[in-house]
Parts: sequence; C-alpha cells; structure tokens
Amino acid sequence: MRILIFNPSYPPVACGVGDYTRGLAVALVGAGHDVTVVTGATSTPTADGPPRVLPLLSTWGVGAFIRAWPRFARPRPDIVVSGFPAVVSGSYSRLLYLAPGLAKATLRRPMTIFIVHEFIRTGEAERRHLRLALRAADLIIAVTEAERDAIAARYPWSAARTIVRHNPPTIPTAAEDPAADARTRASFAPPERPVIGFVGLLSAPAKGFEELLEALARTDALLVATGSLDPANAYHQHVAAEIQRLELDERVRWLGFVSDEQAGRLLRAVDAVVLPYRGGAESGYTSMLAALVNGAAVITTRGPQNPAWLRDGETALLVEPEDPAALASAIERLLNDEHLAARLRRGAFSLPFGWEEIVGAVTAPRRQRRWRAPSRAS
Repeated sequence: MRILIFNPSYPPVACGVGDYTRGLAVALVGAGHDVTVVTGATSTPTADGPPRVLPLLSTWGVGAFIRAWPRFARPRPDIVVSGFPAVVSGSYSRLLYLAPGLAKATLRRPMTIFIVHEFIRTGEAERRHLRLALRAADLIIAVTEAERDAIAARYPWSAARTIVRHNPPTIPTAAEDPAADARTRASFAPPERPVIGFVGLLSAPAKGFEELLEALARTDALLVATGSLDPANAYHQHVAAEIQRLELDERVRWLGFVSDEQAGRLLRAVDAVVLPYRGGAESGYTSMLAALVNGAAVITTRGPQNPAWLRDGETALLVEPEDPAALASAIERLLNDEHLAARLRRGAFSLPFGWEEIVGAVTAPRRQRRWRAPSRAS
C-alpha cells in the first residue's frame, strides 16, 4: 500500500512525536509498504529513503498544503496518517486539525488515520479544534487508555472509531555486547563511582529534572544526561543556576547529541536511569520505554496513569513525584543492592514493546473499516 504521513517535525528537529513519526515510517517500510513523509521545511533528514521524506511545507497551514499538493498527490495514497501534537515552525498550525479532512477532499478519499499523543493535557481551544480531525478520521489511535477515555468523554461519537496502541520506544535496543557496555561505562567514571543517567528532551519542569538534581546532591553519584543546556533558553538558565547552587558542576555531565545507537548503549551501561516525572510515569513516555527495552534499572514516579506493567520492584522502582528525599533514597537503595538492580533489569527487558501492533492497526484491510460519515451530533 502507498501510505502518506503528515507531521510538521521530523528528525533532526527535536520533537518526540517527530521521532515517533520516523519510527512508524521505518516500521511501515519494513512491512513492505511505500511510505512518504510530508514534513516542515525546517526538517532536513540526513539519510536518503526509504522512507521518502519531503520537507515541503514552509508553514503548517492550508495554503502551504495546497502549494505542495502536486508533489505528493500522485500516485494516490491508500492511507493518510497524521496526528497531534507536534512542534510547528511558524505561526500557522491549522493543518494539525485539518489534515484528515483535506486528505479526503484533495487525495480522492484515502483511508485517514489520526494518532493522538496528548488530549488530557491539551488546552480547551485545541480540544475544540481537534474535533475537526476526529470527525474526518476513519480510525483514531490513542497512545494510552486514559487518552482514549478522555477523547470519548468529550466526543462520544468518536468512541467506536478509537483504539489504543501504546507508544513503542523510539530508541532501538542495543545489541548484546558486554565489552561495549563496559567501555561506555568506563568512559563516564571509574567502576567505584556510581553513575546514573537521564535521557530525553529537557524542555520544562514536568520532567522532574530539578528534583533529580536535589536528589543527586544527597548521593555521591555522577549524573550523565543527553543533550546540553542552551544559554538562551530560560528554563535551561534556571537548571544551570540550580546546578551551581547545589555545587554539582563537577557531577553533572552533558553528553550533547547522542545517536540512537549510542543512547541504547548508554541506557545499558549506567547503573540506573532516573526519570522522575512530576505527573507520574505514563505508557506513552518514549524515553522510559527506551530505557526499559534496553534492560536498564529504572527509577521513576508513581502517578494516576502508571501502566499496569510498571510494577514497583519488578520492572522499575517507583517513588512519589516531587520528593527529592525519597528519590535520593531510591537511588541509594538501587546502587547498593545488586540483586534488586538485576531483578529490575530482567523485568524491564522482558516487557514486550514494538511497532507490530501499530503497523497492523494502520494497515488493516480497508474492507474491515469502511468509512461512514460521522454523526452530526456533537
């Protein structure tokens, strides 16, 4: 089948949903489909396809869509995939909500699939706009049960067309190579110095990085973190000030850009991966999923949307959010208990995550999901 995917952000643009889009596109290609990704002009993929990546749209508005239409309209796509949210360059974002309807109107009525990564924490105006996309979509994929339930509560007519497919990790599993793990670990610190890791896009307090710094100051561990601090970013300025205030300059090491392969190895090599989300861990958090599939010993936080497979003491160590003392205690406990660390690594590595179910949902035979005009009731 010919599949067209619309997303305004695509690697190397820093966006979790953009990483998801790349993973989905690659998985669809691997399943034998012809895949084209239409993305924003600021995305400059470094590798040739497949999948085919067209950074065509200077804005994410209807006008840009129409101008770029001749480049992707033929041959006609069988399926068009779009989603919400995403990092949008410029002031126009209408295509986030209009892509399913525009695809039907201009691409000879393909199957339209809309993937919702966030609805619960979405603002009221965005929720109203999302009704346009949800109405036009033949299939709605929510990444958690809680997101599905929130969508159905707001728009009951969408429930019959909404399914759940959990996010797979966007960082692949590193190959079994104990020698490479040991070399990576040795590059951080001597064996006697404990090393904890943090992975993910550090963009807001919700990741709990400030609590992690407070906890770090109560231990003797070294923290290695992907990315770097941008002096022009207000939140990064605050983080830098906290590191100085806590006298952690020598104990926080920024790794800069880390490739997927390097990230997988990092997750395997550190003594623990600490992800203290302020709202609690959720099944859609791809950094946590990446840590788990790579067999990391993960410390994360309790919350109302913890998935059932996140079991305290079995697949991860759970603490209350926004509690640096409890977090420090959990770090010390894990670093000083080899049996606990080994049990967590085994439990994490045993969890089944992958793209197969999502690819199956996207590519199921059209006859099983014939499109019917949605009810006009709202």
